[in-house]
Amino acid sequence: MNIEREPKLIVSEEIQDNRLSFVDDQSLTDKELFSMTGGKRTIYLGREEDQSILFYRVDKGLYFRIPDHEIYYNSITERNVLNNEPVPIETQNKHRNRTYIVFGVGSSGGDAAMMLAQFGAEHFIVCDMDNLDFSNLNRQHGDYSRLGEPKVEIISDDIHGINPFASVNSYYQKILPDDVDKILHSVDPENTTIVWTMDDRDAMLRAHELAQKLRIDIFSCWDIAHAGRFIYYGYSKENTPFYSGRVKSEDAKKLSMVKLIGKELELGKIPLIKDLGAVYRMPLEYRRTPRILLNSEGGSIPQVATASELSAALITTGILLSLQDIDIKTHHTVDLVDSLVSTRKRFSRIKSRIGDSLGLVIAYSKHSEGKGNL
Repeated sequence: MNIEREPKLIVSEEIQDNRLSFVDDQSLTDKELFSMTGGKRTIYLGREEDQSILFYRVDKGLYFRIPDHEIYYNSITERNVLNNEPVPIETQNKHRNRTYIVFGVGSSGGDAAMMLAQFGAEHFIVCDMDNLDFSNLNRQHGDYSRLGEPKVEIISDDIHGINPFASVNSYYQKILPDDVDKILHSVDPENTTIVWTMDDRDAMLRAHELAQKLRIDIFSCWDIAHAGRFIYYGYSKENTPFYSGRVKSEDAKKLSMVKLIGKELELGKIPLIKDLGAVYRMPLEYRRTPRILLNSEGGSIPQVATASELSAALITTGILLSLQDIDIKTHHTVDLVDSLVSTRKRFSRIKSRIGDSLGLVIAYSKHSEGKGNL
């Protein structure tokens, strides 16, 4: 189901008719007028037919109209480009005009979409088949009042809450390989970036095949326990191999999602060292989980808000750096606990990591091809 959502017009006739309550001081500049809408006592009311944005200032009993898209955009992004840092103005403009296709808007994907919007992105395609569930409230967007609603609608509303001028095209459905073709052929490849956080193998592999052909970058991530994992596939660069060269397209279709993620983590080319490197680089709290997942058709993994936001921050920063033509890492993991615990405790975690890694390699090697789900 393809949903094109525009911000709802929630301005009552009473407000529209009460023109005397609007500030109409010609001595104020547009920016001064806009700054008066700030503060906790401001209520966003919606947009009029001419696209003017309406606010109500409770403490003053006055309505404010912000008529210009550019004034609004410059005001919400001015801290991004202050003194041309941390985002150069040229990069900000590239980011604003870019289309971001976000496959999966749960934890990391939803946070990434929101951060991209906060940095000034105005063009989104968001895809997810799931509805908000109780177990999502510890890390995903939405509250209990929106339980059971499509995640794409929640993210769309939240993006418009940041920027009511943003364009958000939503796909509330299971994304099949044919859907990937349709979506990717609907955009300008040179001005498009893919954010991938879905766990559907066939759709993911089709996205990689087509992104490589169309030269569209893919930024992928996952969050597990206290760790955020960032993976960058720079297909916009000439001759970038499929899946970073870690597996051929025809071989990838024989692997489960668990093993495909393992390919992303492999270290070196010697079989035992590759496998040990893969599991050693997993978060400590996660390595115990795959022993169950590898021998089942599904299951849950530990996930918390800090890691999902960390993953989103890695993706957003990576995208902004790539728009500046700065070379970035293709793979990077940040474990918040490892980063913050004392050296002594960290050595203890390393010992546990080595023991768990050996145990998991055994389980990993026994896992039959094509089984498992993540």
